Amino acid sequence: MTSIEERLGALERNMRRYRMAALILALVLVMIISAAAYSSSEVMDVVRCKGLVIEDGQGKVYAMFQVTKEGIGIFLHDGQGVMRVKLGMLEAGPGIVFYNPDGKIGASLDMFEVGPKLSLHDAQGTRRIGITIKENAQGLSFYDSSGNLRLTLDGQSLDLGDANGKQRALITTKDNKPVFYLFDPNGRRRAKLDEEGLTLTDVNGRRRAMLMLYDGGPSFSIFDDQGRVLFQQP
Repeated sequence: MTSIEERLGALERNMRRYRMAALILALVLVMIISAAAYSSSEVMDVVRCKGLVIEDGQGKVYAMFQVTKEGIGIFLHDGQGVMRVKLGMLEAGPGIVFYNPDGKIGASLDMFEVGPKLSLHDAQGTRRIGITIKENAQGLSFYDSSGNLRLTLDGQSLDLGDANGKQRALITTKDNKPVFYLFDPNGRRRAKLDEEGLTLTDVNGRRRAMLMLYDGGPSFSIFDDQGRVLFQQP
């Protein structure tokens, strides 16, 4: 948890710095537009352009304001010319992306119609943590170094996956009662454990063994591939 808290803290500090940079960029845009307007003999009611580039005396680009076919965006670069921040308004909604000095994604925040989504990436640019907030649920997801989903936690369930991205275990509630499921490498449910007992199934989903706990005591049953009872005790 310490690593997650440190990454979130670093992200918060970066966002404060980049919000200040975006504010400075906005002020610079206003100053440029105002200077252009007053330098003309006539007051300009509208300034039209497809893009704006801010650079230093050596031609090194530090900021760009552009309209593309995907939408409108503001791009901020560091002293090495690497893009570090991208703020855009796309059809799906607004979003901001932070890049590390190597140009790989470090974090992103998107605002979709269903709710916001925060993604944290490792040094290789691979997403490792995802946080989503929807109308009636919140979700926390963890990914391995290959980008495969390994754990998802929301308000009602805990989902575990393997290195191939296949679901292998699920802890959830059904009718306000806890239920635990296990899945094989192909995603087929093979075991179910709840307060009534344990049920094991084959690759075709047929139950093959049951260990149940009834009011009168425990019961153990074994079934064939057609569902017929082979053994039952008591």
